[in-house]
Amino acid sequence: MPYRITFRPRSPIPGQGEQTIEEETAIAAWALFQQLDASDETVTSIKDPDGKTIGWQELRARADREAN
Repeated sequence: MPYRITFRPRSPIPGQGEQTIEEETAIAAWALFQQLDASDETVTSIKDPDGKTIGWQELRARADREAN
């Protein structure tokens, strides 16, 4: 199972609700998180491949471990 990141616009937009994007690796999920955080999006949930909700700190740590 992939990492799943759910997000929504910071400013409400009619017809725009939450969306989820799946990434296969922690490195790719961390890159996506950073892109969303720098844009006009709010990350509402990060789920690991086991379906467990994790925080951005844990995602970053997993991406670091994958990179090394």
